[in-house]
Amino acid sequence: MKALAKYGFSSFTLVLVFIPNATKEDVLALEQEVLDTLNPEYNICPTAASSAGTKLTDEHKSKIAAARKGQKASESAKAKIAEAQKGNKNAKRIPVNLYTVSPEGLELVATFTDMYRLSETLNIPRPTLYLYLQGKLFFQRDGKTYLISRELVLKPFPL
Repeated sequence: MKALAKYGFSSFTLVLVFIPNATKEDVLALEQEVLDTLNPEYNICPTAASSAGTKLTDEHKSKIAAARKGQKASESAKAKIAEAQKGNKNAKRIPVNLYTVSPEGLELVATFTDMYRLSETLNIPRPTLYLYLQGKLFFQRDGKTYLISRELVLKPFPL
């Protein structure tokens, strides 16, 4: 809102996209693609439908820390956290393989201990990487095409 007040409405473009019969997943996937591709300057959340990755000011961090000081998680809260981690593949640290894709086939670039390490290394939000992994989708970065997989392809195969 500060930028809008400072620069005025004429300095911004609002684009509305209407997709008939779109599911929530469709809309979130499109929003994430726009965030990853355009890297909008005024969007504070790098991940669609999540505030994860939002940069907090030091003042805000201090207020949160002060509010939480001395608090300990109850046994029921700990049980809920443990239950939520069941089925979380990253909690088990399942390796993820990164391949380059070319007309000759796939070539293993690196193996990461888990999705967190891959996300950190590529600087791509984990939800986006999960979409690539689940859909077995290729993605481009620095002029190269990549694929991520939990399976290890031992020999190159033509595409």
